[in-house]
Amino acid sequence: MTTLKTFDYTKYDNNGNYVGLCENDIGLDESGKNLAMLSGEEAVMRVVKNRVQTRKYELLFDMNKGIPYVETIFDNPFYLPLWADNLKKTIEGTDEVVSVAYINPELDSANRKLKYTCGITTTYGYRIFTNG
Repeated sequence: MTTLKTFDYTKYDNNGNYVGLCENDIGLDESGKNLAMLSGEEAVMRVVKNRVQTRKYELLFDMNKGIPYVETIFDNPFYLPLWADNLKKTIEGTDEVVSVAYINPELDSANRKLKYTCGITTTYGYRIFTNG
């Protein structure tokens, strides 16, 4: 069983090469106030949540990671299909994620809100992921 840390979920060798997921790390529980051990499907979904909330150019150690929200949905005109493609690639690039079955975005232009639901298959099974 893999245990992941919410904030730094990957590990690298001495040369900086990616070697996999961290094991036996801690994260925050659902309240965001207490430390908890995360493992299995819960840990994978927490990593997915962390990755989809990361904006492109936000991570100083790798400016290409993250989703280009500004260039896609915050642009005028917005490019919802391009954003959805980036979201899918980001989720599928997460260790222990097998595939993304669908992404259903709902863009409320008047109130400037984007909500979406995804069907995600992990090595632990199928889950529905939503941002709100």
